Amino acid sequence: MHVLAVLFGSLLLYRALGALGMSPFVTWIASARFALATMFVFTAVSHFAPMKKDLIAMVPRGLPRPDLI
Repeated sequence: MHVLAVLFGSLLLYRALGALGMSPFVTWIASARFALATMFVFTAVSHFAPMKKDLIAMVPRGLPRPDLI
C-alpha cells in the first residue's frame, strides 16, 4: 500500500512542479516516468530497510531460503 501512495503522491508532486513551470515535468507522461522511477527507488531501498522481513514473508513457502531470494 505504501508503494502506491509513493507512486501517486510523487506523480501529483511532479505534476504540480510542472504546472509551476519546471520543464522536465510539463506533461503527465514525463511526470509519470519520474514518479515510476521514484517508486522503484523507494522499493529498492525497502529491500535493505526494516521492511525486509515483510518482503521475505511474501515469498512462497515452497522456495528454499526465501531470505536469499
